[in-house]
Amino acid sequence: ASLGTAAVSALLLVAVPWLFVIFCLDGPKFPAKGEFFSGTPAILSWSVPSVVLRAIDSPRSGGPLPRNWYVGNNLMELQLPAWQRELSFGLAVATFAVGLIVLAIATRGRLDAARLPFAMAACLALGLAAAPLSWSHYQVMQYPAVAMLLCQAFRQHLWKRVAATLTCGAFLYPLPVAVLTAYYHQRRNSWEPASPVTLHFWMAVTPIASLVLFGLLIVEIRNTREIRSY
Repeated sequence: ASLGTAAVSALLLVAVPWLFVIFCLDGPKFPAKGEFFSGTPAILSWSVPSVVLRAIDSPRSGGPLPRNWYVGNNLMELQLPAWQRELSFGLAVATFAVGLIVLAIATRGRLDAARLPFAMAACLALGLAAAPLSWSHYQVMQYPAVAMLLCQAFRQHLWKRVAATLTCGAFLYPLPVAVLTAYYHQRRNSWEPASPVTLHFWMAVTPIASLVLFGLLIVEIRNTREIRSY
């Protein structure tokens, strides 16, 4: 299968449900505020655009959190300046585009049965890191990729890759959740007073881990021998 075929299939899977909603169902056809999907600095949105939006609107040490950090998951209350929405959306597009170029180079535009699972997992890791909003619990979808990489690394006795994969798996979800939960409870069920370094770090490690996992999957794609049929 070619990357073009995969792209067309993905577009159809997105377009067909929307067409069904528009032509076959009653009620609103689109969200009340489309700006919401261009980005959010919400505390539990862990993606590259969200990290940048939080860095732009950072709290002072010991002070309160910015309002948009709190209401960032509320469609109707979030108010981002237009330039921040444009920056967030541009970062999302740029991150995803660069990743797709890397994937295209690694596969040379072709996918076979051996490489396809790793390419699919790479697209998911890239998408979650690049998305304008990417909630923390979305990261559990990446653990099948972690399992595949671990199986390959154990089989080939690549212990450094085992360690790198396990580290990514820890930073994708359980470690940030544990640290931020402890942070919240230590402040008597509040995010304040703010500790900017702690918050920025533990809300940024997940998209970084996603991109590292994407890189590990690209390496596996390049190293997997293509299965040819004659």
